[in-house]
Amino acid sequence: MATTSTQASAVPISDGKGQVITETASPALESVVKRRFDIKKPNVFTHYDIYPEDSNKMVHFVSISNFTSNKPDLTLHSGSDTQAPVLAVSHMPMSTRHFKIGLSNSLSSPLGDDMEWENMEKRSVKGNEYHMVFPMEDGRRWELAWKRTHGHAVDNKETSSLSMRDWKLVDLQTGQVVALFTNERWSFVKTGTVQINGEFGRGFDQLVFITVLSLYEKVRRRHQRGAWYAHS
Repeated sequence: MATTSTQASAVPISDGKGQVITETASPALESVVKRRFDIKKPNVFTHYDIYPEDSNKMVHFVSISNFTSNKPDLTLHSGSDTQAPVLAVSHMPMSTRHFKIGLSNSLSSPLGDDMEWENMEKRSVKGNEYHMVFPMEDGRRWELAWKRTHGHAVDNKETSSLSMRDWKLVDLQTGQVVALFTNERWSFVKTGTVQINGEFGRGFDQLVFITVLSLYEKVRRRHQRGAWYAHS
């Protein structure tokens, strides 16, 4: 089986004062093992369920909280229900253009009290691009962007020119696509499929899941509000 190198190449630069500092660099991709996950939804839209493709074993439960003060809008659990440890959370304030993402540093804190916080920032007027940083295990910071796409899809899937829910995750330094989300348009069970193009260290999968579901949930809520106003 092919493997993926996750070693980041450090680039020494000078700060102009005789000190040498290290610039953040991207993980090197020598060969890629692609991993795919199906995201499913129950009949009552209170959570998302994440399964490895073609598997019946749920690996993550993502609870949804609507209009609850001081509680994350999305909470990613390492297991099949809310009793499992918290791996990541997302706050989606309606009054800002950004998401506040929390990544757990370990599984020792079941309530997610050890979060490392990052922002996922909107960088386009139409909401087609969101930038964020993945804090790597060696202390360096990997700059990434979710970009809405009509031309890149999960393997053996197709995007739609009309969909607002197909995304690619791009390495901002190299332009490489490191993950994809393709929406499932004709299913009442599946939300879509995530494809991760490699192994990028502890916490990366959780970052992908919580951020792309934040984007998906944002669109879902906007459509829900539109339907409510149309019938009010």
